[in-house]
Amino acid sequence: MYIKETCEIRGVKEVYKFTPWRSVYPKGEKRAQKTKATTEAQKKVNERRAKQNKQRIIRANFEKGDLWLTFTYMKENRPDSIDRAKADRKNLLDKLRKALQKEGIEFKYVCVTEIGSKGGVHHHMIMKPCVTSIIADIWKLGGVHIEHVYTEDLERLARYMTGDDTKDEHQRHSVTLESWSKSRNLIVPEVKRERIHARSFSKTPKPEAGYRLENLQNGINAWGYEWQRYNLVPNHYGVRNNKRQEQNANLRKNEDVKNIWSGLYPFRE
Repeated sequence: MYIKETCEIRGVKEVYKFTPWRSVYPKGEKRAQKTKATTEAQKKVNERRAKQNKQRIIRANFEKGDLWLTFTYMKENRPDSIDRAKADRKNLLDKLRKALQKEGIEFKYVCVTEIGSKGGVHHHMIMKPCVTSIIADIWKLGGVHIEHVYTEDLERLARYMTGDDTKDEHQRHSVTLESWSKSRNLIVPEVKRERIHARSFSKTPKPEAGYRLENLQNGINAWGYEWQRYNLVPNHYGVRNNKRQEQNANLRKNEDVKNIWSGLYPFRE
């Protein structure tokens, strides 16, 4: 038996298959006693899954044309602790929410607080469009860098906002789940979970009718069990830039070597 999880976001189906340990042990036989290493590995898997869920929320709710914002501090206004930075972020979000309500605009956002390699604190936010002067008028502690999302594919941005798409180890560890804030009106993608009664899954799955297979990956986790992930992309979706796909595939390959225990990376190009 194995587990198949499917999450559909904007027409693309993300599929993840894995063999649970319970299906490996004969009936009546108990699992071996947990070890410290296993506990640490499971903790990392849980963190990875939590990050994946947050990345899915970003890809499900935001799109090309939305706003990508970076809030920085003037030197004299830099917070002396992460708690102070989070308080500044809450104050910013509260004021933005009130200002947008007056304009009749629904406030949808995801915001993350980061500490740079040199200790500088800043906030990143992705939100639905509004009059940008409203934002600039509210943030008085430093500068506001405003860009528009220029692509329909938000995987790389979602990975960045969870500390995955960076070579800076300091930033990778400074982006924690506690540094996140999101509005309550966002769509949470549903994950369909199935138990498949078969000894194993094919390493070369066949795509469903009307779909093509992309980004197929097979691996083995820290417990020695197989996992697999891939995308099912509708045939009418355009084929994306091959060079970019190859670069992202190499990035994932390198990360999977370092984190083979996981098997939980988001994988749409």
